[in-house]
Amino acid sequence: MILNLFRIYLNPIIVFMWRCFRRSLEKQAELRNQQEMENVYLTELNRVQNLIFVKSTGASWDIFTLGGYRDTKHFAESADIPYGKEEKAAISAGFKDVSDISLYLRSLIYRHNDTLAKKVK
Repeated sequence: MILNLFRIYLNPIIVFMWRCFRRSLEKQAELRNQQEMENVYLTELNRVQNLIFVKSTGASWDIFTLGGYRDTKHFAESADIPYGKEEKAAISAGFKDVSDISLYLRSLIYRHNDTLAKKVK
């Protein structure tokens, strides 16, 4: 069932943004909460939510997310969203303001990696 849901999510996706986080000490629950807040923010802006994966054992990362986009233009279109709309979405998601999204994230992690990739058929 989960694999089928994953395939439904991936079907229209061409470009992926993979983000891998290593948390600061004792911050895993708060980091997961922050990622869920980011998904509320994305929903408020009518954007696709990120899939959130949480480590249970073995890996060096603690949480990674996978975001999907129709193409690179779709990935970059957030630059065209009016600031007032972003600000309202950020506050609705539980952030202080739109600039708090990245500042809060960085307060919870000591390392991260981002990768932008295209689907291989």
